[in-house]
Amino acid sequence: MIVIVFVVMVLATIFHAPASWMDELAARATQDRLRLAQASGTLWQGQASVMLRLDGSEATERGKARPGGLVLPHALQWRINPFALLAGGSALELNMQGLDRPLRLAWRDQVLQVPAGQLDLPRLDFAALGSPWNSLQPSARLQLRWTELLIAADSKSTQSSAGRVNVAINDLAARISPVQPLGSYDWQLDLGRIKRWELRTLDGVLDLRAVPEAGRGIRIEARPKAAEETRLRPLLSLMGTREAEATVMRLLP
Repeated sequence: MIVIVFVVMVLATIFHAPASWMDELAARATQDRLRLAQASGTLWQGQASVMLRLDGSEATERGKARPGGLVLPHALQWRINPFALLAGGSALELNMQGLDRPLRLAWRDQVLQVPAGQLDLPRLDFAALGSPWNSLQPSARLQLRWTELLIAADSKSTQSSAGRVNVAINDLAARISPVQPLGSYDWQLDLGRIKRWELRTLDGVLDLRAVPEAGRGIRIEARPKAAEETRLRPLLSLMGTREAEATVMRLLP
């Protein structure tokens, strides 16, 4: 009898697990770079605000989120099918305003499978990401497109990650700049070759190039059009240091 009561209590706890558990799972999986704030509902069906950070922390205290981060304007809704989870099918469904369709994710052989999709976001203020963005105060409209993604849980696994992600950064602006907008940019990432991504300028008065540097984070080179160099000089002085013909800003990993 005691065993039956114990089993019932365990099952009740599992099926009524709070939505905050999803936040803890997201924080641990991303080293605190992704948090689900103000989560409501249950682990199996709920919603929350998505908060992004550039710097993670494996030492974050369990259940306590650090303040600060970029909060997306629309809530994320999720639904988990426990039976599909056991069968290795599309167990997790995600939806958010701006997605072209709900995403149905599957987990098989230590690999997360994400179907191809697109997410359109309104203008975002990146100052919330902290230094140096709080000084530059940039904002832009984002469009994310991706092919089918395979994300391996362990980089040493025989299963490798695969797929391509494209981020369109449209009408980039900075509050301290008298020139608006600065330009539009395209960032491409191949998950199969994680170190070979590219940021290129599509149009605008500020040409940006970015490449990862081994052990030194990300190197961003900014070159203004000659006609706007004088007006953009205050912005460039905050971005980084002058090297040859470019202003260089480095972001740590």
